[in-house]
Amino acid sequence: MLRNGFVRFAVFLALIFAAITFYSMGIKSGAFILVILGFLLEGSAWMAIFGRRKVNTNKT
Repeated sequence: MLRNGFVRFAVFLALIFAAITFYSMGIKSGAFILVILGFLLEGSAWMAIFGRRKVNTNKT
């Protein structure tokens, strides 16, 4: 359990670092696509840390 949490946190930090890098590069150079990539990486980071909820489709 500890390892799974550590891996999630490590992936989260890597994605956040990459998102901040793309944000700063995009704002500095004016390349809007880099800002979009930063936004997508940030969204991926939050999905990595919180995951997806499983929807129960069985109605009893």
